[in-house]
Amino acid sequence: MFYICDECKSVWAKVLNAEVVPNCCGQAMLKLKPKQPDAEHLVIIDFSDDRVRVTVGENSHPMELDHKIEFIALRTRDRISIKKLTRSKRASAVFYGVGAEFKVYIYCSKDGLFCDRTKNKDS
Repeated sequence: MFYICDECKSVWAKVLNAEVVPNCCGQAMLKLKPKQPDAEHLVIIDFSDDRVRVTVGENSHPMELDHKIEFIALRTRDRISIKKLTRSKRASAVFYGVGAEFKVYIYCSKDGLFCDRTKNKDS
């Protein structure tokens, strides 16, 4: 689950104790509901053995000050790995040690949280 602070706009990933809502800036954080990726936020995946490269956007998502991909997260059965991106980089991240099934989450500073369907490297 991902949460955002309404005050400072920090985004947190939370995997344990789903009943407890995290706090930031003295208030409860808001739970983000992931959307299906649109054309601008299309998730492109490249597999190679236990490595997965995730790129956002068919023509590369903007990485500008007010509109950028803040992070790409990959969730497997037993863990979540998050790669925070900087403005100077392309909206892409590489994950290692990835099992057969996983989900990809991306967070756009302008458009919010997106989740691509579960991927299976064997199909």
